[in-house]
Amino acid sequence: MAQARQEFIRQAEELEARAAKEMSLLRKKMDTSRRVDVHATEERKNLHIQSLEANHEKAFADMKSYYNDITIGNVNVIKTLRDNIEELRSNLTRVQRLLDESHSEEMRKTQALSAAENEMAQLRKISKMYESEKSAHKTTQDSKSRLMAEVRGLKLNLDILQAKYSEVRPIDHQDL
Repeated sequence: MAQARQEFIRQAEELEARAAKEMSLLRKKMDTSRRVDVHATEERKNLHIQSLEANHEKAFADMKSYYNDITIGNVNVIKTLRDNIEELRSNLTRVQRLLDESHSEEMRKTQALSAAENEMAQLRKISKMYESEKSAHKTTQDSKSRLMAEVRGLKLNLDILQAKYSEVRPIDHQDL
């Protein structure tokens, strides 16, 4: 039995050694498999990170381009608005100057109109006086013509009467 016991112990040690060897091989194999899996996962992770970085760079570049375009557009709009403001100020200055000139011209013309109205009033007075004097002159002319006709008639009567008187006078002197 001792021999059987020793045989059993030897077989048990062999079995244990074989099991330990298989366990060691299995551990190495699993460790290698785990390392390969970790390495593959690391590779996928790195590829994913690179993809994310590339996408991020592209998105960042697109966003940068978009905002640069907006900024350039806004700068152009601001420049255009400044130009428009400058043009409007220039136009406002020109229009204000024209308005001032127009106001001055209006004042001159108003003064000229006032002077012309005063002159016209004076001329109307003169015209009224002229018409009045003309009417008076016509009346005087008519009176003169009538009186001249009357004077001629009276002269004619006087001549007739003087002729009669001259005829009568010698007769009168003879009778006396």
